[in-house]
Amino acid sequence: MFVAACKDDSGPTPEPGVTSNFKFSTPAFDDGDTIPVKYSCDGANVNPKLVWSGAPDSTKSIAIIIDDPDAVPVAGYVWNHWLLCNILPSNTSIKEGASTLDIGVMSGVIIKNSFGLLGYGGPCPPPDQDHTYEFKIYALDIKVLPNIAAGSNKAQFEAAIATHLLDKASFTGTFSH
Repeated sequence: MFVAACKDDSGPTPEPGVTSNFKFSTPAFDDGDTIPVKYSCDGANVNPKLVWSGAPDSTKSIAIIIDDPDAVPVAGYVWNHWLLCNILPSNTSIKEGASTLDIGVMSGVIIKNSFGLLGYGGPCPPPDQDHTYEFKIYALDIKVLPNIAAGSNKAQFEAAIATHLLDKASFTGTFSH
């Protein structure tokens, strides 16, 4: 099994003299540090608390992707650990160990991950492999991504995000057995 987190500071290019204030993090570990065992398949396999701030005022929804690009040599593709969308912009965090019901209360939709499940799947790389997980957040200009449901694939999800992207932020974490 694999788990992913991500850091991508590229974001959309701001206007000259303007910098993005959109931030994404977890109190569980610092950007680039080791993900605690608790959040992996070796532990409780629950999501860490996720927090964000500074989304553009015009944000109508939030989407989140947690994935593992280091899984490509083994799995043949980037392993998806958690895919969420349609989260109301009034939310600025997801609690540790959030359930499907918790996400639903936030008006969020969970898309099936690479484990074939609706929900979070923690880091679980092959033995003796150190993987970097990417945690990515997207501020979107639309309340509900069109044609995206639990059975959608990641390519459809990312295409819908790209069409409605206002800003993005990210961080990474590493894990090995």
